[in-house]
Amino acid sequence: MMLLSVMAMGYDKENSFTPSMVKFRVESIDLSTAIDRGQPAGQVMNLFSCTQGDCFLNLTNNQWLEQLSVFRQIKAGDYRYLTVTSCSGNTQSFVAELAGTVNLDGNQYITHPTQGLIPRVGAAPAQVVPVTFNHCQFYNELQVDLSVQDSIEEQLTLYVDMNNIAWGRQGIATMGSGCFQGEEGDNGILYSVCMGVPHMVPIHNEPSPTVERYNIYSADKQSNTAGGQLVLFMSPNQSILGGFARRIFSNTSEKNGDSNFDTAIKRVQINDDGTYDIKTTGHEFGTTMVHFPSFNLGDHDNKLYYGDNGVRYHYRAKIIQ
Repeated sequence: MMLLSVMAMGYDKENSFTPSMVKFRVESIDLSTAIDRGQPAGQVMNLFSCTQGDCFLNLTNNQWLEQLSVFRQIKAGDYRYLTVTSCSGNTQSFVAELAGTVNLDGNQYITHPTQGLIPRVGAAPAQVVPVTFNHCQFYNELQVDLSVQDSIEEQLTLYVDMNNIAWGRQGIATMGSGCFQGEEGDNGILYSVCMGVPHMVPIHNEPSPTVERYNIYSADKQSNTAGGQLVLFMSPNQSILGGFARRIFSNTSEKNGDSNFDTAIKRVQINDDGTYDIKTTGHEFGTTMVHFPSFNLGDHDNKLYYGDNGVRYHYRAKIIQ
């Protein structure tokens, strides 16, 4: 097993931002007791379905999430998995939309449908940019089974955190999924816009979870070099209710090795010493992207995490308020 420090790779004129508008395509959202060959199985409860139109959900408007937060009748079973499906039929990709403003090297840029980003002039509004994803299903796990003994009404809420979910950069798109690369301008410069997956975190009977964000960075670097983030939804008694990993970008950030910080966490295990064993799901069900075998709540340093390539990295974590 190889042991490496986090790979250093600065991002030149690349920065995260919170979009003013995100429309994410969702064909179905299913709660299930099992997953079989990547599909919801066992007892399956459909929470949302789209059979016509563009199937866009406006994630800057929480109205639809509030509609899912109502009490629903659920068949008996121990429900563990939430599957979001965004493609229809045999298609292997889908398009989402976003708009927003990003600061690059001290200058404001707005999203643009052909150039990706353009300098903002006055109060010019951001325009809609299409971003293409090449993964069709996204998996989340409830941290505790939603156990139903008979057909009763249960409350399940899906939480979405859009903070810094997108990023803009001067240059070509560096990811094959979730990006839009603009046309080259007259000055020979091109811009790209990308977005992570807006993970829908299922939480049962907890009306007011709080969000803790942990910036992850190399153990031998400063906190402003963080290139990844672990986002945890917490109960009032500090139990982990769910969460996900997210890429973050700034003028000083450095890439966290080859690890993919864009997927939801699996069910968390508590170690004998009180630390947490946290894994994020891979694009295929049953695989793992990032593994934190002994994660502490609060700031900590000189720990290890594993990337999906099996390489271990020394890291520090700093909680961001």
